[in-house]
Amino acid sequence: MVIVLSVYAYHEYVIYKTPPLLNITYPKTEYTKYYKNKINISGKTNPGDKVTIEGYKISNVSLNGKFNTTIGLLEGINKIQITSTNILGITNKQTLLIYYTNKITKLNKKKNTFYITIKDNNSPTYIDASIGSKTIYNHILDTGKTVTLKGIYEIILNVGNLQNIEILYNKKIVPVSGNGFSILVIKFENNNITISKSH
Repeated sequence: MVIVLSVYAYHEYVIYKTPPLLNITYPKTEYTKYYKNKINISGKTNPGDKVTIEGYKISNVSLNGKFNTTIGLLEGINKIQITSTNILGITNKQTLLIYYTNKITKLNKKKNTFYITIKDNNSPTYIDASIGSKTIYNHILDTGKTVTLKGIYEIILNVGNLQNIEILYNKKIVPVSGNGFSILVIKFENNNITISKSH
């Protein structure tokens, strides 16, 4: 009995010392573009664990750990942190970046089409590029290699290490400072591009 109880107690201790489950079911990606000023966030944690979004406790966590809530968005990039905490205070955190814009316009694809070239100068770097919800590039770019991407008005670019790459438009380097993982919003307007950055 002592051995059985000891094994059980150790098993329970290991479970509670392990960071709790935190599975975000919507939105399905860590970065998404949204055209409404409110978004529903849903997911699942372990039964009995506490969930907070931006520090506010979610009260409607079900008995099986499912939760959902709706939060408001500000124009631009919204950084939303979701935290699950178990009874020992062990936490698991995820961060969503929601890019909200209320400007929905019909695009003239030909007029708003542009090309950028990404060159890797230092070491292999993860690159993920998307137009809206469509992924146009998702690979590790090797040292010395380049990739040319075609955009329509806007490209969302996830870069594994910003200091490793150069971004060129019309064969000219577009200045972008910083290092480490970065999310770039590359917009094409008036035959020129602008880049905004969020870490």
